[in-house]
Amino acid sequence: MEKHHHGGHRERMRQRFMENGSFKNFADHEILEMLLYYALPRRDTNELAHKMLDEFKDLDLLLNSPPEAIANRTGVSLNTAVLLSMIGCIKNRTKPVDDKNVNFFKTADAKKYFISFLKDEPTECFYIVCLNAKKQKIKTLTLVDGFKDHIELRLSELLANIKLYGTAYVVCAHNHPSGTKKFSYSDINSTLKLSKLFDEYGIKLVDHILVCGDEAVSMSERKDLRYQ
Repeated sequence: MEKHHHGGHRERMRQRFMENGSFKNFADHEILEMLLYYALPRRDTNELAHKMLDEFKDLDLLLNSPPEAIANRTGVSLNTAVLLSMIGCIKNRTKPVDDKNVNFFKTADAKKYFISFLKDEPTECFYIVCLNAKKQKIKTLTLVDGFKDHIELRLSELLANIKLYGTAYVVCAHNHPSGTKKFSYSDINSTLKLSKLFDEYGIKLVDHILVCGDEAVSMSERKDLRYQ
């Protein structure tokens, strides 16, 4: 049992978590406070949690930051920063949708799949799902940092390898952390370029899904945005 003066508060927090069976109704600073218990057994982690969230503004953004950035910006030890970063990596690795059962040619299935792991992503990311001639998923490629020109350049370098996987079809997706449920001019223009790029390798772009929180829109469903 903890001997220091924070012990009673920590035990109450643990009991609250165990009774709930989750972090439901916990504020972000309370979640972070509890995570820090296991790295800092003798420190007031409530005050530190507030300080760290003031710096990063968002718990997900904090947990998805590199350890060095967490340590440098908040003053915690690298050991503590690594623990938090590991938790973020575990969260990103866990996907609630079993992609083996996803039919990526069904817009509803594709939307559900991408929403499952992009809805809480704090930064704009770009994904490509590679499918074989039987329309089965081969692998997912992640190209981060938004829908920029360098995405197209990086994809050009990867296309030969993508073809070697046996890729016949691809489905693209990206998110708008702002929640904007509309493809931008840049999104549309880049999709047209990517479609032509895939065509050169005999690969068909099936759809481009835009995730906005718990919702998604499909470019293939918008006749005014057709890229095919």
